[in-house]
Amino acid sequence: MAEQKISDHPKSDPTPGSNTQKDPDNWTTGDEAMTGAQASYLETLCEEAGQEFDPNLSKAQASKRIDALQKETGRGKRG
Repeated sequence: MAEQKISDHPKSDPTPGSNTQKDPDNWTTGDEAMTGAQASYLETLCEEAGQEFDPNLSKAQASKRIDALQKETGRGKRG
């Protein structure tokens, strides 16, 4: 059995987040209904942005919508 170096392990990537964030289009469960947490947060963001909330979005669609509304409203910014 070949010994794996710690530096070869994907979780030891020196750029944090590079292997923990996956495009919603590639989620295996992306077509499922959005989670309760997504729905709650998305509804709040929609209210703040003055936009209509769509309760029928999939997990992946909700994630993309949340990202867009965070940019629009300034919520979710780190720094």
